[in-house]
Amino acid sequence: MVLGDGSGPPDLQPTRFMVAKIGDLAESGLIDAAELGTLMTTAQTVTSEALRSVETFRARRMVPGTRRADLGRFPAMMAGSANVRAETLNVFWRNVRGIAPSEFVGSTLSTELTRPFEVWKWLFGPVTVGANSTLQIKARHGHLTCGELVINAGGQILATGSTLNISATSIKGV
Repeated sequence: MVLGDGSGPPDLQPTRFMVAKIGDLAESGLIDAAELGTLMTTAQTVTSEALRSVETFRARRMVPGTRRADLGRFPAMMAGSANVRAETLNVFWRNVRGIAPSEFVGSTLSTELTRPFEVWKWLFGPVTVGANSTLQIKARHGHLTCGELVINAGGQILATGSTLNISATSIKGV
């Protein structure tokens, strides 16, 4: 697919994924399945340790917007999953932190998320964004999967949602 070749905007239909369970984060392509397993193990260990620690409950910080104590798990999550990209860790944590800590310790990939959401995924072969052209992706959570992604001088990718994951065999700017 070539954008900016004068043929007008293509009519592209994405695939819709509903992310309602922890395992759906991998099935939708937001998180690699191996990384999801690592993150689950680390998060359950960190949560279990936080629930056993008296220091956790002395501080009495609250999770913003809730009446639940903040267990201070995120720094330990970062340390325990240093080999996982920060973006991946953030996607995982934003989606599982709403699960009650006592329930999360025994959770599995089939555990329901507290806030299900949709992911729109576009699948292509090679993609070229022409000079001074814009590839605009309108989705709250988008995922672009393609072969080679080439962005010519002045070309850009514009995401109007809160997240856009790009998976490509190679990405070049020319």
